[in-house]
Amino acid sequence: MYGALGVLLAAMLVGAVFQMKGIQDWFGNIDSFSMLDIAVALVLIFCLSYEVRVLKKRSLITSLQALLPLGVLGILEILNGFAQWLEAGIFFGMGLIFFAVLEGLFILLRIRRSMENEKRALELEKELSQSRISIMLSQIQPHFLYNSLVGIKQLCDTDPQRASDALEHFSYYLRGNLDSLSNTGLIPFEKELDHIEDYLYLEKMRYGERLRIRWEIGYQDFMLPPLTLQPIVENAVRYGITQKKAGGSLTIRSGQADGSVVITVVDDGVGFDISEKKEDGRTHIGLENVRDRLDAMCGGRLEVKSEIGTGTEIKLILPQRRNRVNENYSG
Repeated sequence: MYGALGVLLAAMLVGAVFQMKGIQDWFGNIDSFSMLDIAVALVLIFCLSYEVRVLKKRSLITSLQALLPLGVLGILEILNGFAQWLEAGIFFGMGLIFFAVLEGLFILLRIRRSMENEKRALELEKELSQSRISIMLSQIQPHFLYNSLVGIKQLCDTDPQRASDALEHFSYYLRGNLDSLSNTGLIPFEKELDHIEDYLYLEKMRYGERLRIRWEIGYQDFMLPPLTLQPIVENAVRYGITQKKAGGSLTIRSGQADGSVVITVVDDGVGFDISEKKEDGRTHIGLENVRDRLDAMCGGRLEVKSEIGTGTEIKLILPQRRNRVNENYSG
């Protein structure tokens, strides 16, 4: 970008030296049209340099390609100033025409690419909104509401205090799901943990000793998309541990490794075949949805290991630098 500008300035300097030495009155051979060409070229070069430097677009290569004919014909114009092959300004005029055409095409391509990216971003945002609604609805299925309310009703007769505590967790759980619909950004991990604790309290009330829970929370100073860990925990309980007559254990841990935050959910339930696809084409309930949202919202990824009859281990891996807790968060 600045190389082309340097070539023009260097050529003008050489011309000035030649003129002082009496070799060629170069400036005398340049008419007003040529000077206008040079001025326009300098303005275009400045605009392109601003575009690359300030807008941070990947247009450097294409801009240099557009400048190539202008640079070549500009050199010919400089030589023409000495040799007087053709009328002054011819080469610069041709160069500007080539440059304008090529840069116009490149601009149209960039605009088209930008529109496509914007359209894709809108589609992704719509998909994420639909995903939040789908996840929320999946968390409050009638059977879960029914089982929770029946359990609370039974406690009202036998243990009113526990019934009151359970009703409080139940209301917090529903509130957490509803909040996720209006929250389009990341939330603190601590808030997601609170939501999971409310859910597990209700499931523990139902399954008792069949559901054993272990918490190994080593790191909490990060953020993640809402309702990403909770569906994984629910899968472990509903489709893993409780499918065994004797139940099983659920371990939830968090920590740091290799510059990333790692959240691990381990259960010793029935496990599943990772390669098996369901009728809707997904590999497992909710996992693809979580994987897509992690990637789109925070650059995270999902790792799944499962063995039928042994259990499942799922890791959520998040870039630590991009997901520190925002002190201004007030959600």
